[in-house]
Amino acid sequence: MAAPTIPEPLTASERQKRRRKDHAEGLISLATVTLPIEPLADIIARYGEPTNAFRRGDAKQRQRHRRSYYRALETGRITAAQADELACAIGRHPVEVWGQAWWEVDEG
Repeated sequence: MAAPTIPEPLTASERQKRRRKDHAEGLISLATVTLPIEPLADIIARYGEPTNAFRRGDAKQRQRHRRSYYRALETGRITAAQADELACAIGRHPVEVWGQAWWEVDEG
């Protein structure tokens, strides 16, 4: 049995063309769907500060999670991909944070 071949990574222009095509065809990805940040902010507030909440991963990952969280606080929205990552970073499943709204995103 032959080993599967790994495709070459897309160039920036190829990724951009693919995104345009997906957008034109109406495809939805977790990177384009957004959720409100408030449910996550309420849970993180119980920890006192985000430094205490984000305890999964190495120091670099925890710092990235905090930066993503602060950026989302500024806009009031968070992408579904970020929501999934940040919920897991505080030891929760996204449905524990956003409830039914998470399943609606997943069906998107």
